Amino acid sequence: MDRSLCGILPCPTMLGHKVKMRGEDTAVKDYASKMSFSVNGGLTGFGGSTVTSLPGTLVASLGGQVVRDPLRLDTTLERGWTFSPKITLNTWKYVSNEFAYTRSQTNFRLNGKDEVVGFGIDSRSKAAIRTFTYNTVVHPTPNGRRVRPYVAAGPAVQLIHLLEAAPEKSGLLKFAERDVALFVTAYNFGFKPDLDGGGVFQFGLNYGGGVKLHLSPRLFLRVDFRETVTRKPDFWKSVPQKLQESTATENLKLEFGPVVRNGALRHQVVTMGIGLAF
Repeated sequence: MDRSLCGILPCPTMLGHKVKMRGEDTAVKDYASKMSFSVNGGLTGFGGSTVTSLPGTLVASLGGQVVRDPLRLDTTLERGWTFSPKITLNTWKYVSNEFAYTRSQTNFRLNGKDEVVGFGIDSRSKAAIRTFTYNTVVHPTPNGRRVRPYVAAGPAVQLIHLLEAAPEKSGLLKFAERDVALFVTAYNFGFKPDLDGGGVFQFGLNYGGGVKLHLSPRLFLRVDFRETVTRKPDFWKSVPQKLQESTATENLKLEFGPVVRNGALRHQVVTMGIGLAF
């Protein structure tokens, strides 16, 4: 409406209506929100395969001779699935605060082989990883834009817990069945009390990035990558000593050295989710 006529005819501004001027950007107004909630799911994996290694020696009396045979038992965490609800507070124009709980389910694997005598074991147990994180989220675009890429970083608390301690399968190459039973019994006896009902509790650093796409002012999709870095967990605890005591026979015994944990555990998560903005 021609502003020169506002003195004669009622203007929209006089009636309390906001007039959108030509070229005015309404994107910030349309998609701005104070907080959001999303539910996400995807895949989980780990940077670096071996979590810990337990070096040892198999001492056997064969034909009146004592044979000392080196062996090594490795623990690994395999790929799995993940689920993660997240709450984001859009505190500032370009910076948000995000709180997330992530539950990942994977397989814990114990495997090792004695090359000389032929002893081997390969067992898997289901494991759950629960991670609580706080992230400071930085966006290159302001709150209200339809597409908002971001980077994020913050502290994390992680709990790794074995859901079942008994091995699903064990392999023996050239040992007698009685000796396998001794080893598996010791494994169940020594391994389960330390981790089943307990777990490995660690602090770490969580970081990553992603992008959020609004389908409407209230509904959005998001894609994320996150990595949580912690010290590699010690799954063994008092197990080596119990194994040594439980497997000792007249002609056979196991001796173990200290657990080897090189580097950090990098727990990686890729998710896609849907959320509501308020």
